[in-house]
Amino acid sequence: YNFGGWTWQIAETMSNGFDEYILLECGNYDECTVEERQEIIKENGAMVVDINDMHQDYYGTFDGYYTLNYYEAYEYDHAVVIVGWDDNFPKEYFVNEASRDGAWLAQNSFGELYGNGGYFWISYDSPLEGTSYLVISDEFDHVASYNAGFDSTIKTGSETTVANVFHDEGTLKAVGTVSTGKNQKITIKICDENMENVMYTQDATFEYPGYHTVILDEAIDVSDYSIVITFA
Repeated sequence: YNFGGWTWQIAETMSNGFDEYILLECGNYDECTVEERQEIIKENGAMVVDINDMHQDYYGTFDGYYTLNYYEAYEYDHAVVIVGWDDNFPKEYFVNEASRDGAWLAQNSFGELYGNGGYFWISYDSPLEGTSYLVISDEFDHVASYNAGFDSTIKTGSETTVANVFHDEGTLKAVGTVSTGKNQKITIKICDENMENVMYTQDATFEYPGYHTVILDEAIDVSDYSIVITFA
Protein backbone atom coordinates (compact mmCIF):
# COMPACT_ATOMS: atom_id res chain seq x y z
CA TYR A 1 0.00 0.00 0.00
CA ASN A 2 2.77 2.44 0.91
CA PHE A 3 4.96 1.68 -2.12
CA GLY A 4 2.19 1.60 -4.74
CA GLY A 5 2.57 -0.59 -7.80
CA TRP A 6 0.37 -2.61 -10.09
CA THR A 7 -1.87 -5.65 -9.91
CA TRP A 8 0.75 -8.26 -10.79
CA GLN A 9 3.16 -6.84 -8.21
CA ILE A 10 0.49 -7.45 -5.58
CA ALA A 11 -0.04 -10.98 -6.90
CA GLU A 12 3.66 -11.87 -6.79
CA THR A 13 4.01 -10.48 -3.27
CA MET A 14 0.89 -12.12 -1.87
CA SER A 15 1.58 -15.50 -3.51
CA ASN A 16 4.72 -15.72 -1.34
CA GLY A 17 2.68 -15.00 1.78
CA PHE A 18 2.24 -11.65 3.53
CA ASP A 19 1.85 -11.81 7.32
CA GLU A 20 -0.75 -14.57 7.79
CA TYR A 21 -2.32 -14.15 4.36
CA ILE A 22 -1.68 -15.78 0.99
CA LEU A 23 -3.02 -15.24 -2.51
CA LEU A 24 -5.29 -17.99 -3.83
CA GLU A 25 -6.40 -16.47 -7.13
CA CYS A 26 -5.56 -13.53 -9.36
CA GLY A 27 -7.18 -14.04 -12.74
CA ASN A 28 -6.32 -11.77 -15.66
CA TYR A 29 -9.21 -10.63 -17.86
CA ASP A 30 -7.55 -8.15 -20.23
CA GLU A 31 -8.63 -10.16 -23.28
CA CYS A 32 -12.22 -10.64 -22.12
CA THR A 33 -15.28 -9.00 -23.64
CA VAL A 34 -17.48 -6.57 -21.73
CA GLU A 35 -20.04 -9.34 -21.23
CA GLU A 36 -17.43 -11.78 -19.90
CA ARG A 37 -16.17 -9.21 -17.39
CA GLN A 38 -19.72 -8.55 -16.25
CA GLU A 39 -20.23 -12.24 -15.53
CA ILE A 40 -16.92 -12.42 -13.65
CA ILE A 41 -17.95 -9.47 -11.46
CA LYS A 42 -21.33 -11.11 -10.82
CA GLU A 43 -19.64 -14.32 -9.70
CA ASN A 44 -16.67 -12.94 -7.79
CA GLY A 45 -17.23 -9.29 -6.85
CA ALA A 46 -15.39 -6.09 -7.67
CA MET A 47 -12.52 -6.05 -10.17
CA VAL A 48 -9.33 -3.99 -10.01
CA VAL A 49 -8.25 -2.29 -13.27
CA ASP A 50 -5.43 -0.03 -14.45
CA ILE A 51 -6.49 3.09 -16.35
CA ASN A 52 -5.04 6.06 -18.21
CA ASP A 53 -5.39 8.81 -15.59
CA MET A 54 -2.63 11.22 -16.64
CA HIS A 55 -4.71 13.36 -19.01
CA GLN A 56 -7.25 15.25 -16.92
CA ASP A 57 -8.86 16.65 -20.06
CA TYR A 58 -10.25 13.15 -20.70
CA TYR A 59 -12.52 13.64 -17.68
CA GLY A 60 -15.78 15.56 -17.81
CA THR A 61 -19.07 16.16 -16.03
CA PHE A 62 -22.34 15.59 -17.87
CA ASP A 63 -25.75 15.91 -16.23
CA GLY A 64 -24.02 15.51 -12.86
CA TYR A 65 -22.10 12.35 -13.84
CA TYR A 66 -18.28 12.43 -13.62
CA THR A 67 -16.92 10.44 -16.55
CA LEU A 68 -13.74 9.26 -18.28
CA ASN A 69 -13.04 8.08 -21.82
CA TYR A 70 -9.65 7.69 -23.49
CA TYR A 71 -8.26 5.89 -26.53
CA GLU A 72 -4.59 5.35 -25.63
CA ALA A 73 -3.89 1.74 -24.64
CA TYR A 74 -0.37 2.24 -23.29
CA GLU A 75 -0.37 5.10 -20.75
CA TYR A 76 -1.62 3.25 -17.67
CA ASP A 77 -0.71 5.08 -14.48
CA HIS A 78 -3.50 4.52 -11.93
CA ALA A 79 -5.62 1.70 -10.50
CA VAL A 80 -9.31 1.81 -9.59
CA VAL A 81 -11.99 -0.76 -8.74
CA ILE A 82 -14.94 -1.59 -10.97
CA VAL A 83 -18.02 -2.25 -8.85
CA GLY A 84 -20.79 -2.19 -11.45
CA TRP A 85 -21.93 -1.02 -14.89
CA ASP A 86 -24.77 0.47 -16.92
CA ASP A 87 -25.23 -0.80 -20.48
CA ASN A 88 -27.46 2.20 -21.23
CA PHE A 89 -25.12 4.92 -19.99
CA PRO A 90 -25.24 7.57 -22.78
CA LYS A 91 -22.26 7.66 -25.11
CA GLU A 92 -22.60 11.45 -25.29
CA TYR A 93 -21.62 11.76 -21.60
CA PHE A 94 -17.87 11.75 -22.33
CA VAL A 95 -15.37 14.41 -23.37
CA ASN A 96 -14.09 11.97 -25.97
CA GLU A 97 -17.43 10.81 -27.34
CA ALA A 98 -17.81 7.05 -27.17
CA SER A 99 -18.82 4.84 -30.08
CA ARG A 100 -21.55 3.15 -28.05
CA ASP A 101 -23.62 3.45 -24.90
CA GLY A 102 -22.41 1.74 -21.75
CA ALA A 103 -19.98 2.43 -18.92
CA TRP A 104 -18.29 0.86 -15.92
CA LEU A 105 -19.00 2.28 -12.46
CA ALA A 106 -15.59 2.65 -10.81
CA GLN A 107 -14.57 3.53 -7.26
CA ASN A 108 -11.48 5.67 -6.85
CA SER A 109 -9.19 6.01 -3.82
CA PHE A 110 -9.60 9.76 -3.30
CA GLY A 111 -12.50 9.77 -0.84
CA GLU A 112 -16.14 10.76 -1.02
CA LEU A 113 -15.43 14.32 -2.21
CA TYR A 114 -14.12 12.93 -5.51
CA GLY A 115 -16.44 12.55 -8.50
CA ASN A 116 -19.86 11.17 -7.65
CA GLY A 117 -19.32 10.47 -3.95
CA GLY A 118 -16.02 8.68 -4.63
CA TYR A 119 -17.18 7.02 -7.86
CA PHE A 120 -17.06 7.82 -11.58
CA TRP A 121 -17.98 6.27 -14.93
CA ILE A 122 -15.57 4.78 -17.51
CA SER A 123 -16.74 4.25 -21.08
CA TYR A 124 -16.76 0.71 -22.45
CA ASP A 125 -14.54 2.14 -25.21
CA SER A 126 -11.67 2.84 -22.79
CA PRO A 127 -9.03 0.07 -22.97
CA LEU A 128 -8.33 -1.38 -19.52
CA GLU A 129 -5.21 -3.16 -18.29
CA GLY A 130 -4.50 -5.46 -15.34
CA THR A 131 -8.17 -6.38 -15.00
CA SER A 132 -8.27 -8.83 -12.10
CA TYR A 133 -9.94 -9.87 -8.91
CA LEU A 134 -7.86 -11.21 -6.03
CA VAL A 135 -8.82 -13.93 -3.55
CA ILE A 136 -6.84 -13.88 -0.29
CA SER A 137 -6.89 -16.57 2.41
CA ASP A 138 -5.49 -17.24 5.88
CA GLU A 139 -6.09 -21.01 5.79
CA PHE A 140 -2.43 -21.94 5.14
CA ASP A 141 0.32 -21.40 7.69
CA HIS A 142 3.38 -21.83 5.45
CA VAL A 143 4.40 -21.12 1.86
CA ALA A 144 7.29 -22.85 0.09
CA SER A 145 7.90 -20.74 -2.99
CA TYR A 146 10.20 -19.84 -5.86
CA ASN A 147 10.01 -16.77 -8.08
CA ALA A 148 7.19 -16.64 -10.60
CA GLY A 149 9.48 -17.57 -13.49
CA PHE A 150 9.26 -16.76 -17.19
CA ASP A 151 5.62 -17.67 -17.68
CA SER A 152 5.37 -16.22 -21.21
CA THR A 153 6.92 -19.48 -22.50
CA ILE A 154 3.85 -21.41 -21.32
CA LYS A 155 1.19 -21.50 -24.04
CA THR A 156 -2.16 -23.24 -24.26
CA GLY A 157 -2.02 -26.05 -26.81
CA SER A 158 1.76 -26.45 -26.61
CA GLU A 159 2.87 -28.98 -24.00
CA THR A 160 5.39 -27.57 -21.52
CA THR A 161 6.63 -29.13 -18.27
CA VAL A 162 8.09 -27.14 -15.38
CA ALA A 163 9.35 -28.38 -12.01
CA ASN A 164 10.86 -27.28 -8.71
CA VAL A 165 12.53 -29.23 -5.91
CA PHE A 166 11.66 -28.38 -2.32
CA HIS A 167 13.62 -29.32 0.80
CA ASP A 168 10.77 -28.53 3.10
CA GLU A 169 8.99 -30.83 5.57
CA GLY A 170 5.28 -30.68 6.28
CA THR A 171 1.83 -31.45 4.90
CA LEU A 172 1.24 -30.29 1.34
CA LYS A 173 -2.35 -29.12 0.85
CA ALA A 174 -2.26 -26.95 -2.27
CA VAL A 175 -0.15 -25.98 -5.27
CA GLY A 176 0.00 -22.49 -6.81
CA THR A 177 0.96 -21.82 -10.41
CA VAL A 178 0.52 -19.41 -13.33
CA SER A 179 -1.33 -19.87 -16.62
CA THR A 180 -1.15 -17.61 -19.67
CA GLY A 181 -4.11 -18.61 -21.81
CA LYS A 182 -7.81 -19.37 -21.62
CA ASN A 183 -8.93 -22.91 -20.69
CA GLN A 184 -5.41 -23.97 -19.72
CA LYS A 185 -5.21 -27.66 -18.74
CA ILE A 186 -2.48 -28.84 -16.38
CA THR A 187 -1.36 -32.03 -14.67
CA ILE A 188 0.30 -31.74 -11.26
CA LYS A 189 2.61 -34.51 -10.07
CA ILE A 190 4.13 -34.67 -6.59
CA CYS A 191 7.35 -36.67 -6.85
CA ASP A 192 10.45 -37.43 -4.84
CA GLU A 193 13.32 -34.97 -5.04
CA ASN A 194 14.81 -36.79 -8.04
CA MET A 195 11.51 -36.55 -9.94
CA GLU A 196 11.46 -40.33 -10.38
CA ASN A 197 8.78 -41.73 -8.08
CA VAL A 198 5.32 -40.17 -8.39
CA MET A 199 3.49 -39.91 -5.07
CA TYR A 200 0.39 -38.05 -6.23
CA THR A 201 -1.26 -36.77 -9.43
CA GLN A 202 -4.09 -34.30 -9.97
CA ASP A 203 -5.48 -32.52 -13.05
CA ALA A 204 -6.89 -29.00 -13.22
CA THR A 205 -8.24 -26.56 -15.82
CA PHE A 206 -8.10 -22.75 -15.57
CA GLU A 207 -10.75 -20.86 -17.52
CA TYR A 208 -8.78 -17.60 -17.55
CA PRO A 209 -5.05 -16.78 -17.36
CA GLY A 210 -3.43 -15.57 -14.14
CA TYR A 211 -2.26 -17.00 -10.83
CA HIS A 212 -4.21 -19.97 -9.45
CA THR A 213 -4.14 -22.23 -6.41
CA VAL A 214 -5.16 -25.87 -6.80
CA ILE A 215 -6.41 -27.35 -3.53
CA LEU A 216 -5.29 -30.98 -3.47
CA ASP A 217 -8.02 -33.59 -3.10
CA GLU A 218 -5.71 -35.40 -0.70
CA ALA A 219 -3.17 -33.70 1.59
CA ILE A 220 0.30 -35.29 1.36
CA ASP A 221 3.05 -35.51 3.99
CA VAL A 222 6.32 -34.45 2.32
CA SER A 223 9.96 -33.72 3.14
CA ASP A 224 12.36 -33.63 0.17
CA TYR A 225 10.06 -33.58 -2.83
CA SER A 226 9.41 -32.04 -6.23
CA ILE A 227 6.35 -30.54 -7.90
CA VAL A 228 6.13 -31.23 -11.63
CA ILE A 229 3.49 -29.40 -13.67
CA THR A 230 2.70 -30.14 -17.31
CA PHE A 231 0.79 -27.50 -19.28
CA ALA A 232 -1.15 -28.78 -22.29
